[in-house]
Amino acid sequence: MRLELLDLGLEANSAEQVILALADRLAAQGLVRAEFGPAVWQREQASPTGLPARGAGVAIPHGDPDLVLAPAIGFAKLARPVAFREMGNPGATVSVELVFMLALQEAASHLRVLQQLVELIRDEGTLLRLKAAREPAEAAALLAPVAGGG
Repeated sequence: MRLELLDLGLEANSAEQVILALADRLAAQGLVRAEFGPAVWQREQASPTGLPARGAGVAIPHGDPDLVLAPAIGFAKLARPVAFREMGNPGATVSVELVFMLALQEAASHLRVLQQLVELIRDEGTLLRLKAAREPAEAAALLAPVAGGG
């Protein structure tokens, strides 16, 4: 995972701010089109991505593959938890601390990455280590099984 796609202290007050900040980071690296962030936010409102997990609440926002220029995963550890609506239960919210933004082009890679993320999210120890990470390289090493180095 490219270290410039990691934010280990993202300041945000809402799920929308989190999504737009991560999308801006991806856009600044030339990985997604400028309209990716608003499209991800629109999708999040229709299909929430907050997931309760042991160790930390997680969200996995993602957007239209047509707006992705090169596949990437952005990651943010939030400075303070932010409420995301819960996947599969949109009437409920999840206090999210860790956000994985998927910018992928192919359905097969999207499914593979989601499966790897689910494994990571089920590992309470890894989530706790991600929450405690202070250096981008430390977080990148924990995320390597999902990011595939890239």
